[in-house]
Amino acid sequence: MTLRAYQPNLAPGRQTLTKEESHHLAKVMRAAVNDEVALFDGQGNIATARIVTIRRGSVEVEVSETTHVPFEQPVRLTLAVAMPRRQRQPFLFEKCTELGLWAFQPTRYQRSVAKPDASAVDKWTRTVIEAARQSTRTWLPRVHAPVSFDETLQSANQFDMCLLADTAEQNQTLLAICSEPSPHIPNEPRTSVRADAKTPKTICIWIGPEGGLTNEERTSAIQAGANPVTLARHTLRTETAATTATAIVGQLEKGVRPLFAQW
Repeated sequence: MTLRAYQPNLAPGRQTLTKEESHHLAKVMRAAVNDEVALFDGQGNIATARIVTIRRGSVEVEVSETTHVPFEQPVRLTLAVAMPRRQRQPFLFEKCTELGLWAFQPTRYQRSVAKPDASAVDKWTRTVIEAARQSTRTWLPRVHAPVSFDETLQSANQFDMCLLADTAEQNQTLLAICSEPSPHIPNEPRTSVRADAKTPKTICIWIGPEGGLTNEERTSAIQAGANPVTLARHTLRTETAATTATAIVGQLEKGVRPLFAQW
């Protein structure tokens, strides 16, 4: 098994790993001097390193040349998601990280039960680091401080597309939107893509609490440019909805236009 560790400010030369990563390598993985370690900084930089010393609470490595790799997904998805109850929050951060999410925007909705403040960001970030290490991700999802629903609306114009997870029966499903083929161009192969076709590169999806959105919130999101979609046939828990949305968007192929024609 390849040893992996998160190392911010990754650069060639000798570096001491963080306390948490040192503990993981020395105590959990039972690493030894001269073992090779794959390092990542969460910003696309990776390097191969060799363990030089292992001391109490500290692991020092010799880092070779670093390499930069692009973000793993063709679409950068941000979730403006309500926080579930505390015991279910690790699942949300862990699974969405594994599936390639770009950013978490914890959001306080009117019917939110859990309303954490900025002090929770460090704990969520640690969960994200551990999930990225385990899943061999190179990039760490950004974990923003919690904000109100109204504050997220103010940044809606920063995204190529905004979607609103909603359970209304008349909404098209996100899966259908992502899987329907592009319109066929006469006398051209079925795989062709129109020159003016554009696949969104940044998407924000609002996912409310289990109590649902208020009519006021739904109206405000639509006025801000969000298109309502459903994620499944049944009502999902918040963390299930977040994981489902991340998985579906993560399957979009680079250079292939999904059914976003109406937008």
